[in-house]
Amino acid sequence: MTIEGIPADVPSWREIEGIEVESTESGEPIDASVYDGAHSFFEYARIQVLHQVGTMARFVVDLAEGEEFFLTLPNDEKLEADQIYTTVDAEFEGIEMYLTADRELAEFTDPTGLVFDWAHGDCKFYKVVDSGTPEHSGH
Repeated sequence: MTIEGIPADVPSWREIEGIEVESTESGEPIDASVYDGAHSFFEYARIQVLHQVGTMARFVVDLAEGEEFFLTLPNDEKLEADQIYTTVDAEFEGIEMYLTADRELAEFTDPTGLVFDWAHGDCKFYKVVDSGTPEHSGH
């Protein structure tokens, strides 16, 4: 499962707990898909951040497609579905910015704990270098 473009009006990537965003059109603004030999793109996506500690966050993910799709389970069984509703723990790795103008991350969020890692075309990536929590700082 891949989810990109989660718009969040928060002062920092360290403060995403409690946000909830919804998209009713594929890729606008949330781009959610599942790849299982073929891509299934979701028209509806709702993402909620239940809890965050440092770079780890627990998300509730609700995805629905306009038609049914199939997923292959680890035991090779096929599952037919038209919606995915799950809770996922994920680690925040950084922020990818797609901009047409030369703009800086600080215009959108507090860049503390992030460092510029690479650029490709209109995309810039800022990776986490300091999560500010003991479990990730070696203390």
